[in-house]
Amino acid sequence: MLSKGEISDSSVAVDLLNISESNMLADKAYGTVESREYIESQNAKYIVPLK
Repeated sequence: MLSKGEISDSSVAVDLLNISESNMLADKAYGTVESREYIESQNAKYIVPLK
């Protein structure tokens, strides 16, 4: 997925994730509440610093 340079990763993060029952290590761009809830809904585990 390509987005405009001024668009932050966190605004499109959930659209990029395909992580069912996976482990995920990511940077703060994936630390939003929406991203964390999506990751948990996919029965995945994560280590993401809080944003």
